Amino acid sequence: MHKPVRDSFNGMPENGQVRMAIPDAKQVLTMRRWRDAVAPDNYFGEPSWDIMLTIWVAHESNREVTMQHLTDTMIAYDILENHVQRLIVGGLIDRMGEGRDAALGLTHRGAAMMETIFNVDPNAG
Repeated sequence: MHKPVRDSFNGMPENGQVRMAIPDAKQVLTMRRWRDAVAPDNYFGEPSWDIMLTIWVAHESNREVTMQHLTDTMIAYDILENHVQRLIVGGLIDRMGEGRDAALGLTHRGAAMMETIFNVDPNAG
């Protein structure tokens, strides 16, 4: 299990309202995959959020996520590349390597954001 890093993300939206924490990222990701199977024409596309969820679930399980894995389970490589680049520029994920074999991981800021969203206890671990 990783050490929480919430200290680098204040967890507050710009409007100052407190958001409700979602209890389990794996359940959210499973629900989204089921929803996409039921409505396969990409009616509910949020690739950047799906990427973050997938990397977070892998992070929590000490597993690696590659560009190829995301292409196989989510979206076409060229669309994936655009979303991954946006998340990298935003400081939320890092890419290790190039092409489809490149591994993706959360930055300190990205992990802190996901911990805040999923209400991970900063004192655990």
